[in-house]
Amino acid sequence: MSAPGLGVMLFSLGGEFYRRRMSLSGCLEAVASLGPDQGIELIGAQSLRSYPDVSAAEVRDFREAVERTGVVPVSYCAYLERARSRSRALSPVAALELLEQEIATARALGFPMVRLNTATPEVLRALAPLADRTGVELVVELSKEPRTDPGTAELLEELDRLACPALGVIQDFSAFVRRVPQPFLADAAAGGAPVAALEAVTGAWAAGQPVDAAVDAVLSLDLSPAERGQAVQAAHITYALFPRGEAAGLADVLPHLRHVQAKFFALDGAGTEPCVPHAELIAILRDGGYAGRIHSEFEGFLWDDDLDAMEQLRRHQADVVRLWAA
Repeated sequence: MSAPGLGVMLFSLGGEFYRRRMSLSGCLEAVASLGPDQGIELIGAQSLRSYPDVSAAEVRDFREAVERTGVVPVSYCAYLERARSRSRALSPVAALELLEQEIATARALGFPMVRLNTATPEVLRALAPLADRTGVELVVELSKEPRTDPGTAELLEELDRLACPALGVIQDFSAFVRRVPQPFLADAAAGGAPVAALEAVTGAWAAGQPVDAAVDAVLSLDLSPAERGQAVQAAHITYALFPRGEAAGLADVLPHLRHVQAKFFALDGAGTEPCVPHAELIAILRDGGYAGRIHSEFEGFLWDDDLDAMEQLRRHQADVVRLWAA
């Protein structure tokens, strides 16, 4: 089976972009330097200066940069924004009215796919006619997997019932974390969380205990109020960002899988991600007949400024190709 198309979630260059070391067009040029036919994913709310009412000039500049660099627009990332109104919180279905504007922006920029960050079965039922009417593929990002998360299993069951070709899912590899990333732990320690408290948190996490158990373990230690606050915060972030999923659950997602975000945090000396079982996951994709793209999503920049994002992305793509061929 031929190697999958590669690409980059532009959030991977967030450290460069937010510090104004790269413009959006500069990010596209950097991705293009990784090789031919590089796909891109873009989060409108994070990347577009004139968002949410994206200007014709910004659309033109983006399309010109795409043409110049040869990158391939793959997925425009939107959010189910229930709190945009100052007066009231919208229901998930009511918030879909805002999605129409996002779809129009995605089409103007040249993206054939729009990613929604979350959904319920009720939202999926409302998305089906919207996808048919707009001609855009609508996909929901999965940050968990169905064998350990009932909500994800319910979404897949609803997709089975709807049988809408224009609806599907994106799988984020952060659903399959097996070790809390070292850059995150080092940053938490630098911020004031004691090492003993972080060890208590990661021990509870690794044992499959709930976040309450991790917090209780922290509270049992002799810590100052400031240390306790930092450690409890680290516990909640650990459980929110690094779910302990089963790699085998990816096989259940395959019938509705349209795209993959291969999340990674920091490669080791051998060029592999020690916290996410990429070898198992890519084997499941390959052997299951997956024909979509695998985009690298580097998140380590959030905690370690010294990590070179482009070098991490270059090495990660090489590892994906190696694992696919293994």
